[in-house]
Amino acid sequence: MWKPCKLTRTNALKLMRQIIPVPLNVINGGVYSAGVVCYTAPVGLKGLEIKVENDWFARNGCIKLTISDAKGGNRLTMYFSPSTFERDYSAEEFDKKEAAVDARKQWVREVGREQAHKLVDQYWGNW
Repeated sequence: MWKPCKLTRTNALKLMRQIIPVPLNVINGGVYSAGVVCYTAPVGLKGLEIKVENDWFARNGCIKLTISDAKGGNRLTMYFSPSTFERDYSAEEFDKKEAAVDARKQWVREVGREQAHKLVDQYWGNW
């Protein structure tokens, strides 16, 4: 059975402050149902938000830190080891590869298999 990595408010604040200075009194969140632990804090006046959460979604054993704008359009995601708080570049690379695969699948669904195949052949040529 899967067990989420432990994330406390103190550890969330520590990770946030590694990236951006965050006042203690602006952090919201805590433990939710089903092992979800998430803390958020607004950053600056331009609508940025920093979010630290345990591995409840990806279940990769890392702590996920996300900096995003208020509308959610732009996002920076980093993963950290829950024991050392060092950045986990392999988890980030895996996440990027998964996102690229999902984007390709979505594109094929949108344009259709035959059209996608034609466009790929047209771009790369018939090898």
